[in-house]
Parts: sequence; structure tokens; C-alpha cells
Amino acid sequence: LSIYEDLKYSKGLARIYINIGLIYYITEYYDKSLEYFIKSEEILETQEDNDAQAELFFRMGDTYFKKNMPKEALKYYDNSLKIYESSSNDFRKAWVYQSKSQTLHS
Repeated sequence: LSIYEDLKYSKGLARIYINIGLIYYITEYYDKSLEYFIKSEEILETQEDNDAQAELFFRMGDTYFKKNMPKEALKYYDNSLKIYESSSNDFRKAWVYQSKSQTLHS
């Protein structure tokens, strides 16, 4: 992490923040997870990395779902879908649709 920070390699840093956020998500530290996801989101707003953005939005949706914040979860699932709809990654689209469906029916 510090190497990417020292080099100011923002694209790599954004992905590292996603991965750190995932670790916190898996260990059920959802607030800490969102902290790193938001750091990544701030970087990705200035980048052209649709894959990372779509994954980040999906992960943020999952995290908000776990925090029992369905409106926020749906917002991020929809953002993820907007990106995946313009790609050929049907597996990831299905993944997001499944999570969105689960949120709508909870």
C-alpha cells in the first residue's frame, strides 16, 4: 500500500483499497469496509477503469445490504449494472441482478 501511495499510482491504489475493503467485508467490519471502498470511489471518479468501478459499486451494494440499508444498496447495484450493461461480462451482470433481487425481496 505504501509503495503505491509513494508512487502516486492511483489506479493500483484504487484496486488495493477495494481489496482492503473486501477483507473488512469478509470479517464483517462493514463500516471499515465502506471507508476503504469510499477511498477507492474517490480515486476511480477520476479514472477510466470501468471494471474496477463496476466491481466497487457491486461491493458497496453488498456492504450496504449487510448494514440493512437497502436503498443505498440498490443505488450501488444500479450503478454497477449501468457499467456492466455496456460490457460483455454476463456472469458479473447476473451476479449483480441476483444481489439486487435479494435486496428487493428482503
